[in-house]
Amino acid sequence: MDVKPASAKIHAFPLSQKAAREIIRRLSSEDQGGVKFTQHAKTRMVERQISIMQIMNVMKRTSSRMNEGPYQAANGDWKCEIEGSAAGAVIKLALAINTSARPEAVIVITVIAERDF
Repeated sequence: MDVKPASAKIHAFPLSQKAAREIIRRLSSEDQGGVKFTQHAKTRMVERQISIMQIMNVMKRTSSRMNEGPYQAANGDWKCEIEGSAAGAVIKLALAINTSARPEAVIVITVIAERDF
């Protein structure tokens, strides 16, 4: 008998905004490495002077809003864009949610600061 661990969540298809927000908040609140950064995102963070803490705060806050998505990409990840404020800056994040990986992961694809849009 195959038993799923308690931490494995089952999400309805397609992934709703509410479910996506819950996954993003949960993974950004855990200290288990549930948030990954692409090299592109790391480069933009340095270029735009945005810290990891600011990004994590945008993902955790209920006041942040989802501007786009989630929609499923060809590789199966769910992509979305959220916007929120942290340390006085308005920040947009392009994210990919990988729900098929164990453990689940949120991948930060790029980071845009208010002065960039």
